[in-house]
This record gives sequence, C-alpha cells and structure tokens, in this order.
Amino acid sequence: MKEVIEKINSIQSGRFCRLDVVLHAWDDDFKFPADLPVKMAGLYWIYTSYTNNAIGQSKLSDLSGAAPIDKCVQWHSELEHICNFTGGRDNQYRVVYNGKAVDLRRRISQEFKGGQGTGALAIGGTSTRNLDKWGFSYVCWHDLPEVFRTQHSYKEFAGTMECAWRAHYGWPILCQK
Repeated sequence: MKEVIEKINSIQSGRFCRLDVVLHAWDDDFKFPADLPVKMAGLYWIYTSYTNNAIGQSKLSDLSGAAPIDKCVQWHSELEHICNFTGGRDNQYRVVYNGKAVDLRRRISQEFKGGQGTGALAIGGTSTRNLDKWGFSYVCWHDLPEVFRTQHSYKEFAGTMECAWRAHYGWPILCQK
C-alpha cells in the first residue's frame, strides 16, 4: 500500500496547476490540462497559499451545502497530524483538501466555483478567493493500471486510496470526514 500511495503522490505533485493559469476569472470556464480527460475518475488535491488564519476568518460561500471551511480550520488547526505537504513554485502552496471523484473535471470545478448542495468547498463564494492563491492536482485511475485494472476496481478502492494518502501524508485541514 505504501508504495502505491507514494506513487500516487509523485504523480499528483507533478501535476500541480495554479488556478489562475486554468481559470482567468470566476465566471470563465476552466481550461483543464489536456492530460485530464473528460469524465475521468480519480483522486484530486486542493492547494492554497492562504494561511489557516485567513481561511478561518473568511466569509463563507452562501451556496446551500457548501463546506464550512472556517469551522474545519477551527476544528483541526491544533491537531498534530495535519497535512503539511507543499507544492507549486518554491513550495509556496500546501494541500488543504483531497478527495475522490468519478468526474474529476466536474468535481474540481465544484470545489472552486461551487455546486448547489454538493458539499463542495465553493472557494469562489468565499472572501479567500484570489485565483493566484489556489491550485489543484489530480491522478486519473488509468495512471495506475497495475492497481486499477478496471473502472470497477477504482470504485472499489477509491475511498481506501483517499484515506491511505491522508494516513501517510497527514489530514488536509479542510477535510471533514
């Protein structure tokens, strides 16, 4: 398991995308990297250069079902095993969330732009919404054919991979469960 998780992490850290490079304004469409196919399942990571204090004091999105990111910071900030994995230019961004999705493009978009009742972070609706302070990365299930031989095996192990990454690298501060 450790070898698989470290391979997943190697792939995702090499795919770091600054949000302002793929989204020029909040009302624009995402310009996803070509190696992220449409309707592809996998794991994803949300990075930020905002401090925990800034996120904890931010105005929340008013979308129904948006994640309570201020409360997540309050609940988790003093815990010992919070993720400190960094990435991006000069490692100025850190992982604050990771998740799994059956459609990575759609879910990553929801985490930033929101989605009514989805439980997404809905970053664009908060006061911590500077595009150049956020980023994301991802691993598609087909990146690991030795583990996920079929779409079914991805669905079977996606939650395990998501949690195993957290166990190995630390709990991202904005993850609720």
